[in-house]
Amino acid sequence: MPNPSSESHFDTAVLQRFCCAELTGEERQRVAAHVSGCEYCASICRRYDKALSRVFTDLEEFAPAEAKQDQTLATSGAAVSAPTWRKPLWGKFAFLPSWVPQRLAYAAVLVLFVGAGGVLLLFIIPREAGTTVRDAAGKFKLSRSGRLSVPSSIVLTADWKSRIQSALDTGRPPELPAIDAVLQPLRSQSALLGSSRTESLALLSPVNSAVLLGRIAFRWTAVPGAEGYLLRLQGSGGFQWQTNVSSATNFVFNAAQVLQPGRTYEWSVEARVNARGHVARPRQFYALDEAASAEVRRLQSELRSSSLALGLVYAAHGMLDDAQGEFERLLLQNPENPSVKLWLETLARRRQATQ
Repeated sequence: MPNPSSESHFDTAVLQRFCCAELTGEERQRVAAHVSGCEYCASICRRYDKALSRVFTDLEEFAPAEAKQDQTLATSGAAVSAPTWRKPLWGKFAFLPSWVPQRLAYAAVLVLFVGAGGVLLLFIIPREAGTTVRDAAGKFKLSRSGRLSVPSSIVLTADWKSRIQSALDTGRPPELPAIDAVLQPLRSQSALLGSSRTESLALLSPVNSAVLLGRIAFRWTAVPGAEGYLLRLQGSGGFQWQTNVSSATNFVFNAAQVLQPGRTYEWSVEARVNARGHVARPRQFYALDEAASAEVRRLQSELRSSSLALGLVYAAHGMLDDAQGEFERLLLQNPENPSVKLWLETLARRRQATQ
């Protein structure tokens, strides 16, 4: 809890537990966020880390050449660096068996001298293993020192591996594009289908999201007693398109033959009940340009078995509907994982900001 003498600092006991990886979940994230911006608390954490680092100083000479080479690559940019106030200690000991970093943490050595002899006691403190997320492809693991391991079936470029590592570390998906900027031009043209709107008919997808030009699935809620629906689209330059849909609440549209990449479109649905129209509030979507579409299709083919990787790919390209679907599937397999929950919350906030 915060220090009683100052609302801007934490007790040293809390910071000590944080440095020893004894805090978990939201508490750990709250302290980490505070320490990253508070020099006073960061200095305390540095003192703890410095004391702990002395335990391992003499072990470095036993590390094989391969481990030292890995450390050099990590410090040159091959791995995401730790926060500036904390120097990763465990990364120095990659030569140890793989189970060691998962089960052991910082160690404290206490030498008690009895008479002329001495007794060496090694106290091991259990540590948090890091973040693990499972999907159909396998396990994605981010260690506390920032090392990311991915399933063997997944092949990622350094750029996308870095994005996944950052998403697991921060609890935020890759930076989303400015969807609100590309949707803005059509907001002044919100007279689609007239002004007779009803909240009983809502559009579900695509809603304020980027899409791949191809087979786009339009979905909306059902209206009791509806005799049919009229789906309409409009775009810049006077483009308009419409089609009648029977009693279904979805329509799969071969958009590549009608729409153009890199443009924003608005759509709505009108339900007919006893010869009276009930019109949904129009929504918008953005058709990815050709370059972005090519990249997404390539990654879809390479990462199709991984909801985690695909979800982050979709999020990075503003495909909020597709990203949400992948993250919801991921949450079913990782119901208590805070990162997945935060990703879904971020998408929801982003979508709401563009409405």
